[in-house]
Amino acid sequence: MTDSHTPTGCCPVFDPSPWEGGSLVWNERPFLRDRLRCLLYFPLGFGKAMTRNLGRLEQARALTPDNLVLADECSPWRTELYFAIGPEGSEEDARGSASRLDPGAEIETLSGTFRTEVFDGPYKDAGRWRKQLATTLATAGREAQDIYAFYTTCPRCAKGYGHNYVVLLARV
Repeated sequence: MTDSHTPTGCCPVFDPSPWEGGSLVWNERPFLRDRLRCLLYFPLGFGKAMTRNLGRLEQARALTPDNLVLADECSPWRTELYFAIGPEGSEEDARGSASRLDPGAEIETLSGTFRTEVFDGPYKDAGRWRKQLATTLATAGREAQDIYAFYTTCPRCAKGYGHNYVVLLARV
């Protein structure tokens, strides 16, 4: 997906401030789900999965403005991807958009309260970031049930912008 309205023609500039130390509450928020095989947490075919699923969302007019895609790195061998279904607004509007996706689309909903933290650096630091988030939550007397990663830009755009922001969302 390219966007001629962005400096790189690809990913939008990411503003980390709304995500830093924030909280989201979702009640059956619909996502288009896909699975990737991994080799020691390195996703295989990530670019193709992004193109395929963002294309499905675009065709159904169900893209979100921030192209929110969550990654659940379940094991060294598998990653689950969750593509937010838009439009922005109520979850009911998003569920209506989900109905326009092709019949083969796997839809899953996420519910709960999610604590968000923003990190900036190379992807290899993701394990350290997860531990840091878990420590922050433990200090507050909370525990993460699940942790999802929102990679805000592709590697090329991260290099172009000089920042590789990654938002971790912990269901608490």
